[in-house]
Amino acid sequence: MRKILGLILLIGAVLVYGQEQKKETKKWVWIEAEMVKETSFRPNSWMKGDDPEKLSGGDALTHLSSDGQDPNRDEYYAKWEFEVPEDGTYEFWSREGYKGHIKYKWRIDKGEWQTSDYDAPYKNVIQIGQFRTIGWVNNGKVELKKGKHTLELVLTGATSGGKGNDVWGLFDCFLFTQERFQPRGKSKPGEE
Repeated sequence: MRKILGLILLIGAVLVYGQEQKKETKKWVWIEAEMVKETSFRPNSWMKGDDPEKLSGGDALTHLSSDGQDPNRDEYYAKWEFEVPEDGTYEFWSREGYKGHIKYKWRIDKGEWQTSDYDAPYKNVIQIGQFRTIGWVNNGKVELKKGKHTLELVLTGATSGGKGNDVWGLFDCFLFTQERFQPRGKSKPGEE
């Protein structure tokens, strides 16, 4: 009886160990834009669209002001904190409002500022309301060390190629990933 009990315990330990070995570290980090640490954005509920179900987390970080031509206007910024699971090269994706209306720069930690690219493909675009769309933009690759980081974003331009009066901002979520990512609405990697 003791031998059988010992054998059962041994088999159980092997099975548990095997399950632990199968657990892998997630190779991506998802940031809900509305979970911002600090911002000077002027929120605008109209920009979020008509159906919160279309947004990741049911909300977004927005900005709308009419001071695009004012050289003394405020700098509209936002900051997020996040943590990556391991050192490596990550693709930085943003789910953002209509690409032709939002111009911004971003950086990680206190690194060099990167400028949003109006010509970058806008993927998986959906309508969220009249005159409002949201889609995914691949902002390029970044080298990150395991641990905590800060993402900073500053709105830099007005609508209509910089000639309009409005300054827009609509950010739903951000993704840093080492895995291949195929944008599908508000779905995280591996979700259907």
